Amino acid sequence: MNITIRIMNSEDIAAVAELERELFSDAWNERSLENTLFYRQETSFAAELDGQVAGYLFFMAAADEGELLRIGVSPACRRLGIGQALIEQMNDYARDNGIGSIWLEVRESNEAARRLYEKSGFVIQGYRKRYYHNPDEDAAIMCKMI
Repeated sequence: MNITIRIMNSEDIAAVAELERELFSDAWNERSLENTLFYRQETSFAAELDGQVAGYLFFMAAADEGELLRIGVSPACRRLGIGQALIEQMNDYARDNGIGSIWLEVRESNEAARRLYEKSGFVIQGYRKRYYHNPDEDAAIMCKMI
């Protein structure tokens, strides 16, 4: 098993779109993924496992703050450290580029994601009521200081 984290490229879009459809009720379509990728390519990461895209992370930075926009790991590849490796890559990018904090929203019921974020140093700062739809649910707002 060989996990590699690298900058995402346009050839990854189809695989990431397929994972989006598998993982999220509000999946981003290929056009949205392409737009996000090309907005700031250096903050879009792909995780490869044995040559196949097994996960991805989209991150946006503005001034000295960052936001984790989207992260996903194939269900068949969970619990292998891929999510943690993607977050570590994001943290390294933030540290190297003078970003002082990273923010994210997560479904309140998504305990696995919340545990991953907490393990990575994120702390709940508040909640956004009915932030998510299909189903309607609150979002926990989390932040990590770099």
